[in-house]
Order: sequence, then C-alpha cells, then structure tokens
Amino acid sequence: PGPVAVLCPADVMTEEVEAEVFAEAGFDRFPAARQRPCGEALARAAELLKAASKPVIVAGGGSVQTLVGPGKDLRAICFSDDGTQLPAAGRDGVIRIWEMPTAQMSLDIAAHPRRIRAATFSPDGSRIVSAGESRTLQMHSTSNGSQLLEIDARPGIVRCLKFFSPTMVAAGTTTDVVELWDLESGQSVGKFEGLWDINGGLNANTARNSTPGVQAR
Repeated sequence: PGPVAVLCPADVMTEEVEAEVFAEAGFDRFPAARQRPCGEALARAAELLKAASKPVIVAGGGSVQTLVGPGKDLRAICFSDDGTQLPAAGRDGVIRIWEMPTAQMSLDIAAHPRRIRAATFSPDGSRIVSAGESRTLQMHSTSNGSQLLEIDARPGIVRCLKFFSPTMVAAGTTTDVVELWDLESGQSVGKFEGLWDINGGLNANTARNSTPGVQAR
C-alpha cells in the first residue's frame, strides 16, 4: 500500500536480537528506493516535453499549483487554446480568469446572477462565452471583462459549450438539444434534437436536425 515510518526509541535500535528479520527484496538497504530517475530516462522525458505542443504533466499525487479565490462549487473550467489563460466559474455566477503559468488573477467577471455550468474560449482567446442556470449565454471580452453579447437560451439549462467557428458556438442543454448560435447576430442558426450515443454520435433513429445544410451523422 505504500511506505510506512516506524518510530522507535534510540536504544531499541541498538539492541541485538536472535531472530530472522524479514525484508522484501530491494528494501533491505537504505535508501530503499532510488532518489532520482536514471539519466537516460530524464533525457528522454526532456526531449518529449520539448517536442510537445501542449504537454500535460502529472507529478506525484498532489497539487503542483493552487489558485487562490476560485469561488465555490466550481462547474466550469477550461484552458485557452494557447494555454495562457485559465478561467473557473461556479455557484456565484462569477468568472475568474488567471494568467498561466504565473497563476495571477487577471479578471473577475460578474457574468450571471445564478450558477454557471459551462464556459469556453473563442479560438483566439479574446472572448469567453458562459452559460448556466440563468438560461442565458453571455459573451465577455478577456481583455477588460466587458459584456459583448447576451442571448436568451431558454427553455433548457446549458450544460456544455464549444466554439464551432470563430463566430459560432454550440450549446448543449438539459432538454436534449444542441443549439448553434451565431455570435455576430445573436440568433440561433439551427438545432440538433434527440438522443446521443457516446460511441457513435447522434442516434439517427431519434434525432431531428433542423439546421439547413448540416447532416446528422
């Protein structure tokens, strides 16, 4: 299950015993485990990181960085495409954006009166779209936090968002609908309705597509 530290009085450690002491192979010496990877493994890891465009590093079993003040009951978190901005939003309807990797908070946007369920960056990172229990889509500037657009997304609660193009976002709702919104006009340009198969996409037997020129597959 893991290493165990046993603390004993100093005199106990110097006593001699007439008994066989059991130790698993490799644990009969100190230190039992190597203190650093071999040089070849380190060089290989460095080459992989250098060649990666968006590396993800999982180090140990604990936190490698803590962001202060993210709010409560977080439901929406996403990196910008270039990895330099990280927003978090949840129960209080506020979007907080940190600059990475410095972890300095750059914006605090009071976007919604109720819980935020989803957020997504535009491809160029200049805008962030959010939605949730207020049943509206909000678009804000990531340079100064100003509101750029508000869309009434009723009747469903938006649970997920994804940019479809620089000017169009897809919103998945609790009414089993994926709706496409034009962010220039603020108008819905189509809906996909029905049940979704996580292995094969939209279930053609129950789906209804009302988007001209777009085929459900």
